[in-house]
Order: sequence, then structure tokens, then C-alpha cells
Amino acid sequence: MSKSYWEKRYQREGDTGTVSFRGSSFAAYWRQGWNIWNGPVRSFMEEFRQQHPEGTVIDYGCGSSRFLPFLMNYFSHYIGIDLSEEAIHQAWARYKMGHEHEVSYIQADVCRHLDCHARLIWCCTVLQHITNDKMLGRTLDCFAEWCPPGGFVILIEDTIDDKEEEVPNHPYVMFRSIEEYNREMTQRGFVSQKNVLLATEHTMMVFQKGELI
Repeated sequence: MSKSYWEKRYQREGDTGTVSFRGSSFAAYWRQGWNIWNGPVRSFMEEFRQQHPEGTVIDYGCGSSRFLPFLMNYFSHYIGIDLSEEAIHQAWARYKMGHEHEVSYIQADVCRHLDCHARLIWCCTVLQHITNDKMLGRTLDCFAEWCPPGGFVILIEDTIDDKEEEVPNHPYVMFRSIEEYNREMTQRGFVSQKNVLLATEHTMMVFQKGELI
């Protein structure tokens, strides 16, 4: 999806939200006080914090930074990356006060190599909007650059893994299987740690980058 699409969408709708294209929406869960995170996502993050009490998280495709309050419970520095200038502007307007030394934003597309590194890369319902496979590969190449050996990537995406399930037809979403994501990540030195179906019908996929030999 093009940069112009997201600019227009953020200007028109503000926070775009996070929706499952099977019909469920994260929005209902926000209103319930983030109950969605009381399960496997929060459990993983609590375990991660015990092993890595300080560190940096990259929120790739951060949008207006709706995940920042959650992620800052576990990290000392947050880097939000998004291709939309309007999204970054909204994020700064919402979170700048009191976070100037802990939060930074980068407006960049997936082709640009950035000098940033993080123990964990968080990417929630972003890759499914990259409908070009070559562009997906370039994005994951960046993840491999930014993530050190032993670091983690969390992907939360709509996935299609039931061979009998009819793939929803949506012009701005590429439905991929867990196997496809695993293959792409394995080619870049990551090892699958777990796959969990969330209540919103998204799949949480956790990968760890292999140690250098």
C-alpha cells in the first residue's frame, strides 16, 4: 500500500485502529481495558522483562503509536517507525509530553536502511498490508539488521492456515500462512518460538534471532 494511501487515511480518520479482516476488531478490547493483552502477549512480555529489564523496542508501522503505553511497561526506550508523516505527527502530539528522552520517531519507508537496533521488534498488523512479496522481503531484511543475535521479533497478523478456509478478498491485505512467515524469517536467521491464536483472530508469531557462531 502506498504512502499516499496512509497519509490520506490518517488525515481522514485519525487513529486507524487495528482490525481483523475476518470481522473482529481490537477496538472493542481497548474499551475493556486492554484485556486482550492479559493472555499470551502480556505473558511473553513479562517473561521478556525478567531477562532484559532495560532495553529498546522498535514499533514498526507504529501509526499513531497506540501500543506505546503498553510497550513502555517493558522497555526503557521506544522507537516508532512509520512511513506516514501524518501518523508520526499524531503520535508526537499524543505522547511527546513527559517522554522526550524515552521516545523517538522515524518517518521512513521499508526500503531505507536505518541506524537503529533493538532487543525486540514489535510489528502488529503491518506486514499483511505489504502486498508485494519483494517489499515484504526488504522489510524483513531490515528486521534482521536491527535485531541483534538473541533478540526477538513479534509479528501479529491475520493469517490463513486452514486449507479449506476461503481467503477473504481485500484489496489492501495479503493473507499469508504461518508457514510462509516462518520460511521468510528462517531465511534471515530467525527461529520460530511460538504461534498463538489471539481472541481477535490474529496470530501472534514470536521469533528469536540465532546466535552468531
